[in-house]
Parts: sequence; C-alpha cells; structure tokens
Amino acid sequence: MPSAYARWWLTATLTLLPVWMGVWSQPQRAYRSRAVRGLHALARFLGLVPVMFPGLHHLARGTVRWLYFQGPEALTRLLMPSRAHLPLEHYLKRLEDQLFVGFVGAWAVAAFALFTLELATAADPLKRTLSRRLRIFAGLLAVSPFLWFLGLQVAFRLPHPVFYTDCRKVWGHRGHPEPGIPENTLASFRHAFDLGAPGVEMDVVYLVDQDRFFIAREMAQVNEQRLSLETVFAQLGHRGYFWLDIKSIRSLTPDQAQRAAATLRRLAERYRVTQRIIVESDHPQNLAFFSQAGLHTSYWIFNIEEEEAPQSLRAWVEALMKVQRNYIRGRFSAISMDYHHYKPIVARFLQGARIHLFTVNDEALLRAFMRREDVRIVLTDGNFFRLTACP
Repeated sequence: MPSAYARWWLTATLTLLPVWMGVWSQPQRAYRSRAVRGLHALARFLGLVPVMFPGLHHLARGTVRWLYFQGPEALTRLLMPSRAHLPLEHYLKRLEDQLFVGFVGAWAVAAFALFTLELATAADPLKRTLSRRLRIFAGLLAVSPFLWFLGLQVAFRLPHPVFYTDCRKVWGHRGHPEPGIPENTLASFRHAFDLGAPGVEMDVVYLVDQDRFFIAREMAQVNEQRLSLETVFAQLGHRGYFWLDIKSIRSLTPDQAQRAAATLRRLAERYRVTQRIIVESDHPQNLAFFSQAGLHTSYWIFNIEEEEAPQSLRAWVEALMKVQRNYIRGRFSAISMDYHHYKPIVARFLQGARIHLFTVNDEALLRAFMRREDVRIVLTDGNFFRLTACP
C-alpha cells in the first residue's frame, strides 16, 4: 500500500475509532425516535470505514485501472476525457484526493451523529451542557470551509524557492528564430543571447531508454543528429538562463520521473547551471520530483485539463484552488501560463507566486506586464529584449 494511503488509513482509524466506540456503546433500543435510530446505524457504518478501507482502496484503484485500459469507450470518454494525454498516475492521484475528501466527510458526519445521540439520551443537566457544546460544534462546522480556505491562502503565500529576480523580464521563445535560423537550435539560442536576452526557452524531451535529454517538441523528432541538452549547456551554459519546457514529463511513470530529475540535476551540476535552469510541466505530480531533486520548477496551468476552461466564477475558483494546492504540494518556484489566461481573477488568486507568461509579441502589452511585480518572465518571438523594468 502506498505510504500516502497508509498514513490516511492510520489517521482515519485514530479519528473515527473513538466516534465508533462512542456510538457502538449506545444500544439502539435506547432511542425512541426512528430517525435517531437511523442516525445511530449510519454512525456505526461510518465508524467502520477505516476497517473496510484496504478493501475499498484496492477496489477503487482496480476500477480506475480497468477504466483506463479496458473500460467501455463511451464510459471512458465520459469519465476520462483527456486519457490520450494524461497517464494513469494522474487518475490515481485524483482518486487519492477524492478518498481524502470522503474520509473528512465521514469523520464530520460520524462526529456530528455522536453528539446528537449523546444529546438524545442525556439527563437534563447534562443535556443542557451538551446542547451548548453541540452549538459550538455546529458553529465550527459552519466556519470550517472558510477556515480551510484561509489556511490555503496563507500556505500559498509562504516562501517558495526563488528562481529569477532580474528586472530584465523579456526572454526568447525557443531562442530567437529568424529566416535561416530555425527555432530550438544552438544558432537560435545564441542569437537571442547576442541580442540581449537574459534567458531562452526551449522544448525538451527525455528519452527513457537512453537517460538523455534532447531539444525537440515531440519524441518522434529525436534522431541521432538531434541537438542534446548537454550540448546546449556545454556551448551556451555560461551565457544566461534556461527555461526547459520538458514535453515528455507527463508521459513518465513516477520512477522514470525520479530518474530523469536525478539525471538533469547531475547534468546541471556538471555545467554549473543548477541555479539558472527552470523545468516546466503541466503534470504537477511528476514535476514535484524535479523540485525534490533541488531544481527550480514552473507549474504550467490551463494546458491539458480534465474539464473545459472555466466558464463561471465558481468554476474559476475551484480550478484556481486546485492550482494553489498543487503549487503548495510541489514546492514549485513559479507558475507559467499563456498570457491570455492571466485574467484579473487569476492574478488575484495567484498573488504571491512568481508568474511566467508566454508568448507576447506586442510591445505595449509587454510593457504592461513588466510593470506587474508578480510577473517575472515574459517570453516573446520578437526582438524586445531592450525593454526592461529597471528604474
């Protein structure tokens, strides 16, 4: 059983067991009301959830695996619309989140049932005391969502690793390609640095069988003549900063992602660029392994999502709270997105994080983004590297 599930099992057992024992100690015949007897039975059932958890956990994971690999196509499209782009681990992680919410709900309902049952059978003086405690408990339940939201905002604004603080915020998108200078090439990266770019972005893939990184947008583009990331560091590692959009992170298993992170860390140390590279991915679980390896990381949001882009205020809030949770868990250095998604509500929720935007080719818009303290890097295809936020 994974350690995360083992911890949850232990936590749920320790929290629900006293509730279950308290409920079980009350015989059903002590309650005259049919509704209270029903509540008693429900509390007993919820108290047994930790005992049943290993079986429920195994069944749930098996169901997710079956749906992912063998489920009916119509049902799979409905429940996993982005299966073609998202690995199995993504859906298992979603299951983990849902099980956690279920445990919290079970604990709250069982605890409330215990208070109600004790109140129903207590003597008058004790009943008045329990009634006051019940009101306090109900009040805490009422404000708990607000307290949870407040805690999330505080945790989101706690210090995170700092990657880049220079006031020259405009970087080259895939270097600076021009006629005769293809993108994602040594010539393109060198040209951007020559024009004054402090950093360049590049598309990278990781080949598991070779344990190497190559400059490419897709795995199929890699061949024997393909430019390797090691060559880029060897020839240009002294020139500036590097934004590595590693396209293949989401297709890796957790073990492969850990291996890739360790390999990249060794490569960065060899060429002394550890503090001048940032790894980008829209897969927070695998990206977290690169954070754990001591590398700077940028969480790419609003790329491939399970749901459509938010269309209502509630949908935006839910999506952004999910981003905040992933950002906290992963200990990422920044959050990156297409500049079209950087709406006022996004800026408000992500205030405190360092924002990296792409790809802006309008000078007025670039100047506007540079005035924003939270926006630290903006990618461009044009020669706007002279623009600066320096006083």
